[in-house]
Amino acid sequence: MTDLKSKAREVYDRGFCVIDSIWSPADRDLAERAMADCWEKRGRPSLAGFGLSIHPLLEFLPEMTPLFDKPVLLDALAMVLRDEPFLAHTGARLSNEESADAIGWHEHYAWDKSRLPGREKIERVLFACYTRGSSPEVGSLVVYPRRYDEPMQVAPAGLHDHWPGQIAVAAPPGSCVIFDTALWHTAHRGTKPGFRYLWGTHIQGKSNPMPHPEDNTSKRPEIEEFTAKSPRLRSFIRDR
Repeated sequence: MTDLKSKAREVYDRGFCVIDSIWSPADRDLAERAMADCWEKRGRPSLAGFGLSIHPLLEFLPEMTPLFDKPVLLDALAMVLRDEPFLAHTGARLSNEESADAIGWHEHYAWDKSRLPGREKIERVLFACYTRGSSPEVGSLVVYPRRYDEPMQVAPAGLHDHWPGQIAVAAPPGSCVIFDTALWHTAHRGTKPGFRYLWGTHIQGKSNPMPHPEDNTSKRPEIEEFTAKSPRLRSFIRDR
């Protein structure tokens, strides 16, 4: 049984947490097939550089909607945000051995960073699902830890530089990494050939009205079909 209170505290203490194996092999297969089909339908474009970006994810792949209906995930998000979670952005990235060796350090905190020291809670988080895990072999998520109420660090001079104190996040297949938008992170290419499948979101608390430049939505009717039998999922995706 996952101790979600401890996981939420990890996000506050170091900026991220890993919740192991939320998605089953069947879930992971659904996600990978959907993303691979999207790549096929777009004519198999080269994955050199950043790889294939799919935004908004649910606009292009509404069949992935059921993957959000995980009580442990929704409970964890609510604990981190200390609020009812709302889905504000969906996206995915498909890459392989042709892609860049790293995508460069970046963060997603789009608001006034002078507000970070002393803030009472985290306003917005991301979660990322690595269908084959995060490891040197398939590609690692790398983060630079920070407490939620510390000032924002200055990034290394080079986008691909090693940052003393950085952590290569280890996560088994189908795991969820939840992290603060005010967390510097990058992603490395794997040492083994093959696809690297990543999909994820931005989540905000429903009592937080601040818009974000990365907000995106989907109006695909198929989403309604998937959420019809799950009031909590419908609230998470549609209601604010």
